[in-house]
Formats: sequence, structure tokens, C-alpha cells
Amino acid sequence: MAKKRQFDEIEVLGVMAKYFWQHGYASTKVDQLSTVTGLTKTSIYNAFGNKETVFKCIVDFYVEHHMSVVLKKLDSNKSISENLQYLFDSEFLNPENDLLTYGCLITNSIVELKSNEPALYEYVIKKFEQGRIATLAFFTQYEKTERLIDGIDAEHLTDYFLTFRQGLKVQSRGQRPHESLARSIHAFMLVLSTFEK
Repeated sequence: MAKKRQFDEIEVLGVMAKYFWQHGYASTKVDQLSTVTGLTKTSIYNAFGNKETVFKCIVDFYVEHHMSVVLKKLDSNKSISENLQYLFDSEFLNPENDLLTYGCLITNSIVELKSNEPALYEYVIKKFEQGRIATLAFFTQYEKTERLIDGIDAEHLTDYFLTFRQGLKVQSRGQRPHESLARSIHAFMLVLSTFEK
């Protein structure tokens, strides 16, 4: 029988996720994770494995607790514009979002890991693709109910939305002024509205 852990796993994963998210894979050491979580290195290794497997756990955690949350905020009974405006307002224009300047863990990791950590890079790419599939499924509902103009389908919308959102995530890492992000979102929404019937 497995020994019961003496800590809250979700809480610990959240703390470690923020550290990886802010500092990146290469700059994060297990010693540092031990410091920020209050766990010994042995406890971390016993619970999650080595640094590579810890990172995979963090990516899984991020997808479940951050990326999936984004899609859960969307309601296909509303227009695409209503959904995405709400999403952008809460994620990028909310002054209380203290994680904004961290960017996106998945995007950050794709850029960082491609040259030096091919196995982890492939793992993160697969997770990104899972997110893309879920996003595509959401936009497909609008295509099936004929709420898109001719020439625009769910694939177009998915690529357009994900590319723009990743761009916002990168811009927000540089602590772009709130007004700059708001202008970019406004322009995006103007274009998006022309795709809807």
C-alpha cells in the first residue's frame, strides 16, 4: 500500500508550476523547488521523480488548471465575440491577474526546449496540440450551426485565435502597457466580428 503523502499535492504542484513558469526549465533546480515548496529534495524525488518528470507533472497541471479553465469559461450559446471578449478581459485586461507577466508556460517551454531538450519539447508540443484540439471542438460548434460566414471555418478560427493569444502572452511577458494590449484586442475583435453571421 502506498504511503499517504504528508502534503497537498495540488498546492505543491501549483507552487512549482509558478516557479518553472517564471524561470524556465533550464534555470530551475530541484534545490530551488525544495526551498519554495518547503519540501526536502528527497520528498520531491519520492513524490514526483527527477527534474524531468517533475516538469512533465507541471505541464500536465498547467494544462488542467490553466488552459482547460480558459475553455470552460466559454459558452457556445453566446456569440464568438462575446466569448472571446470575456476571455481577453479576464485574462489580459484584469489588473488583478498577477500571472500575466509570466506569459504562457506552454509557449515559453516550446521556445526554450526545442534546441536543448528534444524529449521534453515533444511532450510539450503534444500538450499544446491537445489544447488546439479542444479549441477546434469549441469553434466547430459555430461552424455546424452555420454562424460563420462563407470562407471561414473552425480551422481558420482556431489558428487565428491561438496565434493571436500566444502573441498576447509574449507581449505581456515584456510588461506591455495595459493600453497596448487593449488596442491589440480591440483590433482583433473588430476583425473577428466580420467572421460572424
